[in-house]
Order: sequence, then structure tokens, then C-alpha cells
Amino acid sequence: MREKPRSRTTWKNDTECRSRFCLLRSLLRWGSNKFLFVAKPRSQNYNNYMATKNSADGILIRIAEFGDLHFLKAHDKHISESELKNAIGRGHILMAEKSGETVGWLRYNYFWDNTPFMNMLFVLSEHRGKKCGTSLVAHWEGQMKKSGFNAVMTSTQANECAQHFYQKLGYKVIDGFLLENEPYELILAKEI
Repeated sequence: MREKPRSRTTWKNDTECRSRFCLLRSLLRWGSNKFLFVAKPRSQNYNNYMATKNSADGILIRIAEFGDLHFLKAHDKHISESELKNAIGRGHILMAEKSGETVGWLRYNYFWDNTPFMNMLFVLSEHRGKKCGTSLVAHWEGQMKKSGFNAVMTSTQANECAQHFYQKLGYKVIDGFLLENEPYELILAKEI
């Protein structure tokens, strides 16, 4: 009996396939050696050194706990509750607090399972422009460097002001892609 032929791609359409191929080509052109790492096994004290940092601006940065789930669910509409729980369980969400009040968070994962990728950086509107986002990113980058990585990535839509924030922090636009009915998505990277 003959097997059914398998689909060559899982992309939604030809445009998405070409966009992702162009992104891959650009990342390789930027320098694949910056993004291909051998993952280091995490030591047992990984969460201990990532747990807290008190910056000069009075911002406390800590790993999210399951008690933060209600706050995150109310503010982070980009992923499901189950994925938020997974991210909290893996220690992939950092919370920023000032004077005991949560002012923002950073959520990350790994691009191609080997390069730290900041999926979400959010600071409550009344705390923007007060170094909360900068403190979160700096702390995350420092921990990624301690973990043995030499580059980090993020993305933002071209119509968002966040691209200028990331560029001030040393991120460079390395390429982007366009999905149907969406603004152009910029891919940014930084060597740490």
C-alpha cells in the first residue's frame, strides 16, 4: 500500500513561506556563527542568580511566580493562560517592581531553541520613560550572557515605536518579514 505524500511546508501560504525563507537567509547572511550555540546545561542555581536584582533606579527585578498569573493574564493578551503557566514554570518571565508595585514584565524563549529571543517587553503606561524597560532588558541580557550566550534577539512591528527603544539599547535590525494583513515585522539582534 502506498503512503500518502506529505506536505512540503506547514506555512499558511506562499507569501509566508517566502517571508520565512528570506528571514532565514538574512539571519545566515548576518552571521550564523552568532546564532548557533551549543546549549549549556543549566546548573541547579540557575534560578538563584536570575531571581532578583535591585537597580539604581529602585526597580526590583525577579522571576515571575504563579502568584503573578492573575496580573499577567489581565495584561498579556498575546498568549494563552496555559502558555503563561508554562513560561512561569520555566522561569522565562521577569517581573519589574517599584515600591512594591508591579510595573512591567519581560517574557522570553529561544529562537531555533538556541538563541534567547525576547517575546514580550511591557511596561505599564504610567511607568514608561522611567528606565523600567531598560532595567528589565539589561538584567535579561546580563543573565543570558552569564548562561553562555553571545547574542540575543527580539522583534517588533515597523509601525511601533519600540524599534527606536531597542536600537538605543544597541539592537540592530537584521531583517524582517511580512505576513498577510499584518504590519512589517522587524527582526532585531544584539551581540552581548
